[in-house]
Amino acid sequence: MPDFVAPCLVSCAARSAADAMRSLCDTARNIHCSPGPKPSSRTRSQWDLGSVSMGILHQPLVLELNRLERFAAALCKLPCCYGGVVEFKRCDCSARPSGYLEPHGSMDGRLEHHGILPALHSLRGGDAVDAVSSLQLPGLLYPAWIAAAAGTVTLPHLDKDNYFKPIGTSIVMLEGEQLFMAWEEASPREEACILEELTGPYPSFTRMLAQPRLTVAVMSAGDVVCMPAGTMHMVVTTVSKRALSCHHA
Repeated sequence: MPDFVAPCLVSCAARSAADAMRSLCDTARNIHCSPGPKPSSRTRSQWDLGSVSMGILHQPLVLELNRLERFAAALCKLPCCYGGVVEFKRCDCSARPSGYLEPHGSMDGRLEHHGILPALHSLRGGDAVDAVSSLQLPGLLYPAWIAAAAGTVTLPHLDKDNYFKPIGTSIVMLEGEQLFMAWEEASPREEACILEELTGPYPSFTRMLAQPRLTVAVMSAGDVVCMPAGTMHMVVTTVSKRALSCHHA
């Protein structure tokens, strides 16, 4: 079993992510329960991701906070596993972006951040092209810089090109740490059930853990994961991270 999925690493990373999420929930409670004006969201610079941007609460605050705390508790129960659907390797990349990163959106709307948690930020193109080229990764489609604060959650999704065709993905960790989960694409109904289970009032990883060839791993600076087209994946940032991503057919 690769070092990336050592039980102690996965357990520690899951606890770190859970602690970050609980801290963000406590901050939200303190802000929204105290008198005075509420904070407004602001544009963050490329590396300024430590502050909480409250965003829009899609459910009554207390229900949303309770749900996120249950999600954090469920996260701590994740086991380590390596199903072989993805490939891990190491690299040395000192490149950094020269521009500003903006909140990242998805084509099918399945990347969510729960309103209370910080959002993933990205910057496509520019000097990311040169950085990806120097690493000899499988492909050069849509190279982008990525940044996220601790507690950021990217829910299960399948990466697709501009024609909605599934594509492969490579992620190079530059700084920080993330808990990474991946499995082979299941039926649309099963994937919808997984997402519903993760985002419901009582979040659970039961359906995800039942997926064949599931991988639950920890990635830190210098780690690279290469996913073939058709790989469902989910990421939870445990320590504020900077990364580089690209795609291939």
